[in-house]
Amino acid sequence: MKRIMKFSELFESSNKLTEQQILWLDRGLTPHYPQRYKRADSSWSFNESTGLVDVHGSFKVRHSYDEPEDVKSKIRVKFGTVTHDFKCDSEFITTLENSPRIVGGTFDCSKNEIKSLEGGPVEVGGDYDCEWTKITSLKGAPKRIGGNFKLRSSELTTLMGGPEYVGGDLDLVRNKLIDIKGAPKEVGGDFICDHNRIVSLEGAPERINNDFNVSHNKLKDLKGSPKWIGKTFDIRDNDIKTLADGPEYIGEYYFVSGNSLISLEGSPIGLKLKDIPTFDDNRGLSPETLDIIEAARRKSPKTTYNTLLIKNLDKFNSDDCAILMKQLSNKELDKYFKENPIDLYWLDELPEIKSGVLQRTGIKDWSKLGRLKNSGLL
Repeated sequence: MKRIMKFSELFESSNKLTEQQILWLDRGLTPHYPQRYKRADSSWSFNESTGLVDVHGSFKVRHSYDEPEDVKSKIRVKFGTVTHDFKCDSEFITTLENSPRIVGGTFDCSKNEIKSLEGGPVEVGGDYDCEWTKITSLKGAPKRIGGNFKLRSSELTTLMGGPEYVGGDLDLVRNKLIDIKGAPKEVGGDFICDHNRIVSLEGAPERINNDFNVSHNKLKDLKGSPKWIGKTFDIRDNDIKTLADGPEYIGEYYFVSGNSLISLEGSPIGLKLKDIPTFDDNRGLSPETLDIIEAARRKSPKTTYNTLLIKNLDKFNSDDCAILMKQLSNKELDKYFKENPIDLYWLDELPEIKSGVLQRTGIKDWSKLGRLKNSGLL
């Protein structure tokens, strides 16, 4: 009895190409968006010994809307090497099986229904774009990606098993990450992971050449931060109260608004606070107080942080003073005011703290004399 082949079987062959596969390959070289996909020398060849198709130039997977779902769901032939770009984006595929093993340029599988990178390329010289998919892990990703690695708006929950090196930007915006363990050891461009659920920076690279954006997450501290950030560090809209354990060097700006900052201790001296957006009301210290603290740090870089706070108490508004006083121990306060009793007037707006200092130290209240000296009348 003669067997009738299924439609999908027309595209399957172990050691030779079917007529339908040849037509499909030719269509992939036909210019559709010439500036993006077509190169003048694009051509394909079939290796009968390996069963793989190699492309010299670029290739774009193109399906027709009237084709069955089981045909549109996968790449129809097995590819070996593509010297330039391989694009299979927005083509309803559900698996990367049959993808090229080596892509010299960009590999783009974005805007598909894929849930895994397994079966994808083992080497990508340019960008690897898999944003707007349903992938949950990086298992199957190349160990090295020459350009950008784009995973924006997917279902990613972990970076374990991913590349060790990304030459360009790493874009993880709007996924479901709770940490960044398994992140690449080196990122040549920006590391962008805002709008996730990240609670820890443990596992971050020690060095990021450009920007590091972890804004709009659930961070409470900066433990695990990179030691060196070439440009901007953006931690806006988390729940961070202190900049301790943060980077030792930030090349440009440090965006910190939308947190509950009560201290700059541990942050690099020379922060460009004037470029930081206004803080949300009642979330932490005012921008004016942060500017005062930072100016004092620049002027006296060897003075301890808490000593700088005490020496500038008269410059802070009462609300900020109340916040800052919580960082100072009674021992620190007592020691300073015993040595500098005429500065007690700094505590006029904090009567409970002032009373405690006077009781513990037994010193006389020289506030009136301090105010006269400060006004220039003495």
